[in-house]
Amino acid sequence: MEIEQVAHKGDTVESMAYDGGQLHDFVRAIERVARRGQSPHAILVSGGGNDIAGAWFGMLLDHRASPVHGLNARVVEGVLERRVRVAYTTILSR
Repeated sequence: MEIEQVAHKGDTVESMAYDGGQLHDFVRAIERVARRGQSPHAILVSGGGNDIAGAWFGMLLDHRASPVHGLNARVVEGVLERRVRVAYTTILSR
């Protein structure tokens, strides 16, 4: 079994979808498999961790002294439901 890999450690999903040709590399890897007359057994697209747990994690939290401290649900929803979902949709629709 051959494994095609286009991953870049530490990338955000948006970076995977829009920067540096990684999406192009992903599409080309699928095309290489198809040219061999094969179908992929599995495709692993792993992302999102650095989008929410990376350097910007603090932006998801309201200040601890604030009366509404903790996770800011609206910001989390915006990151996950808009930015991460749209980037994944871009990747998977290609």
